[in-house]
Amino acid sequence: MSLTLPNPPGPFAVGSARIQVDDETDKESPDHVMLHFRYPTLHANTVTRALYIPSETARQLEQTYTLPEGAFDWVRTNSFKDADIACPFLSPHRSLPVIVFSPGLGSPEGLYTVFQEALASWGYIVVGVEHPLGRPPSDASPSGSADETIRRAKSIHSIVKQFTPQKMATWIPGFEEATRSQNLRGMTVGMFGHSLGGAATALAMQDPSVVQAGCSLDGPLYGPVLTTGFPGPFLFQLATAHLGNYSTLQSVWPRIRGWKRAIAIKSAAHNDFSDIAILASLAPELGIAQIFRGRLAASNPLQTLLAVGENLRDFFDFALRGIGDVNFLRENTTLQFTASI
Repeated sequence: MSLTLPNPPGPFAVGSARIQVDDETDKESPDHVMLHFRYPTLHANTVTRALYIPSETARQLEQTYTLPEGAFDWVRTNSFKDADIACPFLSPHRSLPVIVFSPGLGSPEGLYTVFQEALASWGYIVVGVEHPLGRPPSDASPSGSADETIRRAKSIHSIVKQFTPQKMATWIPGFEEATRSQNLRGMTVGMFGHSLGGAATALAMQDPSVVQAGCSLDGPLYGPVLTTGFPGPFLFQLATAHLGNYSTLQSVWPRIRGWKRAIAIKSAAHNDFSDIAILASLAPELGIAQIFRGRLAASNPLQTLLAVGENLRDFFDFALRGIGDVNFLRENTTLQFTASI
């Protein structure tokens, strides 16, 4: 039995590389973090497909959600392990756009493969951060979530500060050759995240010298941003099932400086912003829909994922590359707050 995730929509095939890096947030006790790079490639036919979720992480996830052992082993990605990167595009200032992703609490970055592969297929380097899984979402408390949001934002800053052309050349196969003639000057970094990962994205945006653009997928706001706000450009994509919980966003809205927009995805619940919805619809025998009852609502989960992914691409094209139209509302989205440019 096998299930292949939806084909990425862009013109490139997708390469994949997993790299362990130092997280020096705590100078006295540095930690290690696994990064999963997805990037454009032209060499997919010469290498094998990348794993969906590493075995140890998959077993932990199956135990957390009482899924059958091996439930994630039959999911096939559209990423190809250690393929050479294709020549990436540059911003007008000859900086390389890189997008960092932070998953929801208790979820591995692999459960958001569809979004990350889609962005990579359009030419972006996408970096999925494998945070420690910690507690499942149902156990999260507001105070604990605020602490984890702060920890993640600090970790992201530590990681992003290592993004140099020299480091990328050691992490991504073919990077040095692909960029040799481009006079690359540095990185322009965007970030997006789901749930608590979205909260961490907003907090990471407080230092625009590190992260220049952000998008939250149905993520609340925690920590210092509640009083200080943060600079844009920033996009919120919200689940209509959770709109009643966003009074906090309304109060913080005036303190978000620069370009900002919040939109709702019709008929979407919290976990429709992940691969979970696709897996639940294509493999009902696993019982995923029952486990996530109340957190899945999309009648057409593939259409929902594609719409969210298209919004992500349009936003980062605008925010990191300075191209495209920012009025990118899709048929199944509704504008919740007005934009400020």
